[in-house]
Amino acid sequence: MGHGMRFGMRPFAGLNRSIDAPELLQWSSAAFVVSLILFMGFDDLDIGAADLFFHNGGFIGRQAAVEVVRDALKLLYIAGLVCAIAGVWFGYVRRQTLLNLSGARWLVVLATLIVGPGLVANVLLKDQMGRARPSQTEIFGGTKAFTPPLVATNQCEKNCSFVSGEASSMFAVFFGLAMVAGTRARALIAVGIALGSFAGLIRMSQGAHFLSDVVFAGIFMALTAALMRILIIDVQRVWHAERAVNARADSH
Repeated sequence: MGHGMRFGMRPFAGLNRSIDAPELLQWSSAAFVVSLILFMGFDDLDIGAADLFFHNGGFIGRQAAVEVVRDALKLLYIAGLVCAIAGVWFGYVRRQTLLNLSGARWLVVLATLIVGPGLVANVLLKDQMGRARPSQTEIFGGTKAFTPPLVATNQCEKNCSFVSGEASSMFAVFFGLAMVAGTRARALIAVGIALGSFAGLIRMSQGAHFLSDVVFAGIFMALTAALMRILIIDVQRVWHAERAVNARADSH
């Protein structure tokens, strides 16, 4: 039985590893290129995925029970935001750690949660790209034209389809934590991918997003989390290290 238990745990051993910001940047950049080729080259990926949730002239996810799940996921994002704010306050005001994370590490999480879903997803993408939601397109009974991802258009004025804001919020919580969690990083990224995809599938079932809206939400949140880590912690470490070297050189 002991051998069986060890064998059973082996597939999960790789999750007990850290991942640094440059590595996450590399993986997410590669995912961006692959996703861009797939979704720009094959419109049927988006249309076919949306069609899975379209039955009898409507999308199957427009139900009260689904809204309850949406609200629960929104509360999870708010809880992460509150925890990050508290962590920054403990770190910078009280000079204490919260859940063994310093103020600088909580600042990475907080910045990811604000810059990612707030600035990148909503302001820079959803309000600028103009992509109509599936339920708004002619394919699914609406009046707007379907457009591929990352193609600016005028089919929607504000709060448009690309990218998924609710999926972004789930990706951002766990990707931000992954950037400061050491050996728990890969496990947190796996949880983030699972919950972000789940949130995206819920919105897809309601005709609110295409598959590419969810995929690119994850990619952009991963890029954001990695950049926040680099700007807030890694650049500071390099600056302090160089300052220490210069100070030693001046003392001789």
